[in-house]
Amino acid sequence: NGAAAPFRVVDEAWVLFSILISGGVIGPQDVLKLNRAPNELAYTARAKGKRVHFDIFAASTCLKRLKMLLALLLFVITVLRMVQRPNVKFYSWPYGSHLPMEDMEVLHVIFGLLRPLIGAVAFVPFFWRFDWKSRLHWMSLAGCFLVNLFSVVLDSNVLLDVFLEVFQEEQKWVFLEFVMLVRWMIRFFLVEVTGLKLHSLGWQVAGSGYRPAWICWVVLHGMLRISGIRFSLFHSLDRVVLQVAALPILTLVPATILFREASAKQQYTKDHARKDPELQTQASRTVSLLRLGACLTIIDSFYLPFVEIFWCDSSNFFNTVGALPTFCTIDDVFVLFSILVLGGMVGPRGALELDQVLDELAYMARTKANRIAFPGQINSHSPHCIVSFPGSYAGEWDAAVRQVQLRSGAVSLACVFLTDPASGLGRHASNPDQPGCCWCRALYGHLTKEAYLSIVEEPSKLKQEELDFKKIDAAAMGQVFLVKQDGESDADWQVRKEAAEKEAEEKCEQKQGLAPWGCEWFHLWKNRVKEAHRLGQTLHVFYFQGKVGQGKMAWADLANKALVKQVRQNTGLGGSQTAEVAYLEKSGYPFAEHDVADFFDFMEEHRHAVK
Repeated sequence: NGAAAPFRVVDEAWVLFSILISGGVIGPQDVLKLNRAPNELAYTARAKGKRVHFDIFAASTCLKRLKMLLALLLFVITVLRMVQRPNVKFYSWPYGSHLPMEDMEVLHVIFGLLRPLIGAVAFVPFFWRFDWKSRLHWMSLAGCFLVNLFSVVLDSNVLLDVFLEVFQEEQKWVFLEFVMLVRWMIRFFLVEVTGLKLHSLGWQVAGSGYRPAWICWVVLHGMLRISGIRFSLFHSLDRVVLQVAALPILTLVPATILFREASAKQQYTKDHARKDPELQTQASRTVSLLRLGACLTIIDSFYLPFVEIFWCDSSNFFNTVGALPTFCTIDDVFVLFSILVLGGMVGPRGALELDQVLDELAYMARTKANRIAFPGQINSHSPHCIVSFPGSYAGEWDAAVRQVQLRSGAVSLACVFLTDPASGLGRHASNPDQPGCCWCRALYGHLTKEAYLSIVEEPSKLKQEELDFKKIDAAAMGQVFLVKQDGESDADWQVRKEAAEKEAEEKCEQKQGLAPWGCEWFHLWKNRVKEAHRLGQTLHVFYFQGKVGQGKMAWADLANKALVKQVRQNTGLGGSQTAEVAYLEKSGYPFAEHDVADFFDFMEEHRHAVK
């Protein structure tokens, strides 16, 4: 009775007024805007009673604008698809011109409500998980947009008149071929995301070759499908060669890699991340998503060809009203979910994002059974720097190097680890306080022959890789390396041992008692500490567990072997650390002291601290 128009006007006014109120557009313009006042109040509430770190990335203007763009995109697409008159005629055309009312209602629900909502929900994870620096996230966003774009085009009236004018009623196969072609096309960014995932896992060749191989397959498949209408040979060739054989092989390659990497990453997590709870939690989630992505990839390689071969090519396909739009809706859900899973947009958000977890797990895989030289790294954005760390805690040290190099917002690490002559092992650096001398005299005094001798009396107690490392180190430092052979008598072993000691004594005299491992490490470390101090970073020293503050010596006493031996009996510092802490105190650098047991808590606490 004419009530529809007034109701629409009132409802639009109500919605617009609610938006203006909630958005803070209505009201007097004060010095503090509405969006700034709640932020200051919220900051005061958070900062009360605890220290608050400012996250530069969370406050990034680019990220805020991107989220606004996503919100606008989501709003426009959803509203357009819901407001426009559902083009049910386009999908009802293959079934006939006249449909019963109950069938029309089903199609209206699918097109007017279900399909727009599915497209809108796909964008929701991007509001809290999107990383504007991640190419994987950008490709996931583009994939979701492409699926929605094709759905909008397919659901609109644009193509209907073309099909009705060009093709006759009996040529319904052309319409179906077009729909199936669209189903393959919307998978382009799914393939792109899969390729990027393979790249991030270290499979560059497979990641780079997957997309062009898939494009070639789609083009060839489309050509054979069209040619097969008149020539049955091409149709059979498409079924047997492309869909039954080539496509499963093509998609099984990335799926196999994802499964393999998931198993390997799970093992790395068990072996290396036990003391890093954040990495362990996020790595477990990443492994689960890798396996889920592999399963989705395998399902996709069989499910869509099955639909084409056993459903689309059957005349019964057109007998059920709503079958085609229902299939398209299900396929949209499958593709969107696969993109979100492979793109890392599914699951709770943690301190570590998917890209960071994959980078750290790949780093752990590369460094397994390998020693990686580390020259120190100063992250200028951080106000904290670790300047001394006990190398005997290998798991914590590996985690420190990994996090400093890979995690955004990580602290600086001035400590140096040299593994070969190329990185500086065995090299010496001049001491400006003692012209003509290197740092060895101040650090170690005059060393004896024992420093030039590396003896392994019980090689069976060492792993082969440990024995190989000792041999490599001895060769790099010019030491005499001696290993007791199996079945060697004590008399023969003693003769070889005495000969090795004599050779080591000669080497020591030739090198004038300098350290065979050199002092280049100290020169590099000193420069890193100087840079960190110049940047105003707080310096931190880690001690052995339960021995904070123990083992410190004066700089002038480092060359006193008797005093060094006495201090080492109950020390909380490693050999190099003793010299590092002595130099810090000599130079007047203030530093905080920590127990190595608190290392992971320290790294997580100071990770997001930004100057």
